[in-house]
Amino acid sequence: MFGAPAGVTKMILSERLGIDCGRPIPPVMDLTDEQRHIVLAAAEKAGLLETP
Repeated sequence: MFGAPAGVTKMILSERLGIDCGRPIPPVMDLTDEQRHIVLAAAEKAGLLETP
């Protein structure tokens, strides 16, 4: 999503594991706060934030 696969992956992993994985290091594109909210909502809807 939003052309930032590294940022999306790190954010979803951070939420799922409960560990801050940090933000992508430039020049990799990071997400805005609004984009982060949208990604988390989509991940929750898809069941990606549930832990077994």
